[in-house]
Amino acid sequence: RINKSRSESYREEFLKLKALAPYCIAPKPYLFGKEPFPAPFMITELIPGRPLEKEEVAHNLDAILESLNELQSIPVAELQKREGFKTDMSSCNDYAKNLIKEIRGQLQNYSRRFGESYLSDALSEILDVSENSLKQNSDFFKNHPLGLIHGNLGSRSMILTPEKKIRLVNWEKARISDPATEISSLADLNGMENDEPSLTKLEKSYKGLDEH
Repeated sequence: RINKSRSESYREEFLKLKALAPYCIAPKPYLFGKEPFPAPFMITELIPGRPLEKEEVAHNLDAILESLNELQSIPVAELQKREGFKTDMSSCNDYAKNLIKEIRGQLQNYSRRFGESYLSDALSEILDVSENSLKQNSDFFKNHPLGLIHGNLGSRSMILTPEKKIRLVNWEKARISDPATEISSLADLNGMENDEPSLTKLEKSYKGLDEH
């Protein structure tokens, strides 16, 4: 069943696809429909090919890296002006601050619903330490630029085309963020945490780590 939250998810992805359309890295968005239809829907370009299986990801890293590096070639400042990616963040320092703020907000919501607990107190202390550390080391992320990340690199989001290229789909979690989180997510979602050859290739070839 598609509910209101799914409708919003479709809308957000549609806006992101519209913002990315000039760069030809994501499926072209054609139509987002809601009322008076019985369920929300989105029509996009059909990418020829098939989704990867999880065990195929490591064998297709070169093609995956080619796609991910294309994302890093997009000017962040230009993308931030477009609906779907608007943000006032200008550095990974801003990203870290916003992340702490977001987690703290979620923790406060949890405490209001379920009451204080040892776990919530411990997490609150960790956030305090992180926040103070960030203030005391404000230059730590000085040379860490933001970048576009896909944010949902499970194997089913990667289409292997007849030309043996990788095209990315499922862009609802795409955002402006710390590019380093992209490959850690890729490894985690596809069981490559202990695959040293694959991790080494990612670290050496991913352009999102150039300044890290």
